[in-house]
Amino acid sequence: MRVAKPSLPGASFTAAWTPNAKFGFIENYLVGPEGASNGNFRHLTDTVVTYSPSAKLSLMANYDYGHDRLPAANPALPATAVWWTGIAGYIKYAPNDKWAFATRGEWFKDHNGFATGAVQDLSEFTATLQRTIGGHLISRLEFRRDMSDENTFPYRNGLFRDNQNTLTAGMIYAFSSTDAK
Repeated sequence: MRVAKPSLPGASFTAAWTPNAKFGFIENYLVGPEGASNGNFRHLTDTVVTYSPSAKLSLMANYDYGHDRLPAANPALPATAVWWTGIAGYIKYAPNDKWAFATRGEWFKDHNGFATGAVQDLSEFTATLQRTIGGHLISRLEFRRDMSDENTFPYRNGLFRDNQNTLTAGMIYAFSSTDAK
């Protein structure tokens, strides 16, 4: 006998703890069905820890874990479990109100190829130079290097390789001077 599962909306939960001005912890959890006829629920947990030992230095660590069950093409077969994980670390140093330097490193494992289309480990490193031009106007120069253990990045004429570099220059307008810091 086959019992239809009711279609439920997704839900999200957040818990935050800030014991003082230097330390913060945030835990996010999202869950819900993926697709109208899919009774399987996708789960994602996102953990963020921040630490600012001084007004000039801030550190952040981030961990994500997600999993889902994909229905088999044949309803008689069991669903396939898929999952993905990622970690990131950030350092930002602002010697004064005008300048800031930041670095970021990230690693993402797509265990089943569900999130990116290929079973792979991805990582990246980013270095950013930021200058506040006015109270709300910020300029940024950023270098980013993306890497994979698979040839996943488009290169030229249909070729792919396992890394790519990006250089970006940009301007940002912050609607609040607090957001500009």
